[in-house]
Amino acid sequence: MRSIVFYLAGGIKKGEKDKEKICWEEGDKDFIRNELEGYEVIFLDPQIRGDQLSDALSVFGRDMTQVTNCDFVLVDGREKRGVGVGIEMLMAKVGGIPVISIIPKNTHYHRDRVNCLGQDIKNFVHPTFFALSDKIAEDLAGAMEWVKEHMKNPQPVKGMHSIEDAMRHYRETQLEDDRPMKEFLSRKQ
Repeated sequence: MRSIVFYLAGGIKKGEKDKEKICWEEGDKDFIRNELEGYEVIFLDPQIRGDQLSDALSVFGRDMTQVTNCDFVLVDGREKRGVGVGIEMLMAKVGGIPVISIIPKNTHYHRDRVNCLGQDIKNFVHPTFFALSDKIAEDLAGAMEWVKEHMKNPQPVKGMHSIEDAMRHYRETQLEDDRPMKEFLSRKQ
């Protein structure tokens, strides 16, 4: 039986105060297993660990080891997350690993309209999720549809080139009008 390994990025229930926090649950894992019948589904879940959390470097190393050894990074973006999720997404792109983000509309990372630094933005998707996700799904069902299609017919995914493309896009389309950044770059030369 062919296996599929998912790294589950998202929130972690660290203690009693996180009781209501939305995190990956066994029901989510059961749903994924049912959707991917015929595959052995393996979860690398940072909530399930046997290491010593007092060793911060080892904790980070473990998470990065898991990310670099999975087939897909599945990101829970149903509510606001910490810095670790973005790092996990970026590490996946360094390794050319597909990132599927679950971001329902009208939640923190995906809004019909937002005002940011005085600019009105319609259909806002957080730039990190937009740039680093190979698929943004409204729910787990949509995410699994993409995974099944990708398993049948693999398509190229975003990698380091995507990050370089984003920087090039900025320079070609926005830098000319971005006075603070233009002044900084001119001083750097």
